[in-house]
Amino acid sequence: MTQTQFTIRPATINDVPDIFALIQALAEYEKLADKVTGNVETLQEDLFGADPCIEAIVAEMDSHQVVGFALFFTRPVGKQKQCTEQISLPRPFSSSI
Repeated sequence: MTQTQFTIRPATINDVPDIFALIQALAEYEKLADKVTGNVETLQEDLFGADPCIEAIVAEMDSHQVVGFALFFTRPVGKQKQCTEQISLPRPFSSSI
């Protein structure tokens, strides 16, 4: 069995559409697609706008395909100073690690 190689790196503005697509895919899998209220533009603003409130890292395959992500709040959320919001690898890739 061949093991898939991943690279973990900070997200860039070019990754935003892929991250949002993964958010939507996760929501659909969890049967919560109707709860997704954002869009690519608001995610981009939250990550890379004038006053960003989250950071992200992505998991990328050798083919440079983004296959996973993690989002981190960078401002206080309630009493928490920082928390991980989501780490997600779609099913075909999660069984490879």
